[in-house]
Amino acid sequence: MRLVSGPIWGNLSDRLGRKTVLIVSQVGTTIGWVMLAFAPNIWIVFLARIIEGASGGNIGITQAYAADVVRADERARAFATNRGMFGAGMGSDRLEVA
Repeated sequence: MRLVSGPIWGNLSDRLGRKTVLIVSQVGTTIGWVMLAFAPNIWIVFLARIIEGASGGNIGITQAYAADVVRADERARAFATNRGMFGAGMGSDRLEVA
């Protein structure tokens, strides 16, 4: 779903504004995760994953927003920070507390 929805979210962010589309996509992602948490059957699990996947095209929008607001000489650092935070969030389930 992200493969399909990414260009759609990008087009919408060009027309409606990056912040608006980021908020809407985050709300959709939250709805998908909450549905998944309380899914009573497998069909709701599939529906929740479809909703979350369709809402998940926001990484490209975040990078476009950074390109819009960050000075050219700071852009590489902003992109690296963005990807680093994404990686930290994805890898946080592997962290061990000593």
